[in-house]
Amino acid sequence: MSEIRVRGHYLVAVSGYKLRQSRTFHVFSTDEGHISVPDRLLPAPLHEPDSMQWWETIWVVGDNPRERLCKLDRGKPYLRFARFGDALRYAAARQKRFPRQEHQVVLVIQDEYDKPTMRLVRTEDEAARIEEEISEKRSEVARLQADYARAHAAEHPYMPVLRGHFSRSRAWTLSDLVARIKEEGIDAVRASVPSSTCIIQRSS
Repeated sequence: MSEIRVRGHYLVAVSGYKLRQSRTFHVFSTDEGHISVPDRLLPAPLHEPDSMQWWETIWVVGDNPRERLCKLDRGKPYLRFARFGDALRYAAARQKRFPRQEHQVVLVIQDEYDKPTMRLVRTEDEAARIEEEISEKRSEVARLQADYARAHAAEHPYMPVLRGHFSRSRAWTLSDLVARIKEEGIDAVRASVPSSTCIIQRSS
């Protein structure tokens, strides 16, 4: 079976890892008093994959010589994989080296608004379904945008001409004024606008 290719790339996410703070101690209360525990003795938290806590605490394998881990919001380059199988094999190999950590594959893909989104994926078929879902949403967004463009052109038919003679904001003001005149009538529009600012003059 040939490998499924999607528009996007894959990252390897790691949970169960944290930076040890050598000078940090955690104080716990017990029936017998308080206990102070060094941060290095406390394990990193593990959360259910794809939960809010999981996304907030995961690390990503970085694209650096030692493949050090990076946080998602630090802006550092991540190790990218074009194929799901390559990312999965890398995650499995790293899992053997760090058995106390948990490794998952994350798909990074452009959503229907061309913004990058991250989705946890466990199989190639799941990644393909995500791409198909985004493709369907893209089609719907394109349809809505086309409907809006047609409605906008019908409501403001003189915008192309006005933009050739006025600034964008001035052209919008004039186009809105024409649309109001067509809908309400020139007398109603003239009556609703202060005479000091009205640009509609009575013909002599």
